[in-house]
Amino acid sequence: MDARQLEALNAFIARIEELDIVFNDSNPENVLLDETGDELRFIMVDGFGDQNLLQLRRLSRRFRKSARARRWRRMADFLDLDWNAETERLERR
Repeated sequence: MDARQLEALNAFIARIEELDIVFNDSNPENVLLDETGDELRFIMVDGFGDQNLLQLRRLSRRFRKSARARRWRRMADFLDLDWNAETERLERR
């Protein structure tokens, strides 16, 4: 992953955090890179919502934030990156 792609991915993450989106599946297969002209952006195509019987993430911002952080850490591991919870950004190892 080059620097432009990493910056686009961090912008994608920042937007999801800003909008407080509930999602259950941030597998790399569900996150696509759109390269239109000089612009790069990531798009999530599946995995929105909460599949649990007790949908605590819908009720609690804290639960949503914690669940998203776990998913970002898993994505970071898959991409051989580190998740910085303080800055809510992916970083090179």
